[in-house]
Amino acid sequence: MIQQASSEAYLPARLIGIMDALQERLEVFLDLLTQEHEAIGALALDRLGEINRGKLQLLEELNSLDRERACLVGQMANLWSLEPASVTLGSIAHRVGGEVGGRLKRQQNQLNESIAAVRERNQFISSLLGRSLTFLHEALRIWYTPESS
Repeated sequence: MIQQASSEAYLPARLIGIMDALQERLEVFLDLLTQEHEAIGALALDRLGEINRGKLQLLEELNSLDRERACLVGQMANLWSLEPASVTLGSIAHRVGGEVGGRLKRQQNQLNESIAAVRERNQFISSLLGRSLTFLHEALRIWYTPESS
């Protein structure tokens, strides 16, 4: 019983730490997307390579943190005799309650907002790159099309 009580306190606290780390990494990712946009505007191809390497590293870190989050959620589901698929951050926050539950709810909302911002910024950059490629292809076509005499 003591083991279960300590786990019930430790697991949500550990989840808060993971959620904080996820949020921090998402903020860094958003910053990299801003830098990417600026590098595209400046045609700084060397900078784009650095940024893409940074994005790949962050994606690996985010993936690792998300796996750790899923593992913790699974442990909580097991502790509470629930199916892991039925346990969400919202249900954990509700079950834990109090200050910890409130913090989990705020973190979930903040993460959802950051993820939406990443998607929106990434879509904008993708669109910008697509338009730039179209322009470059058209410019090359015009450049290499022989003039008719």
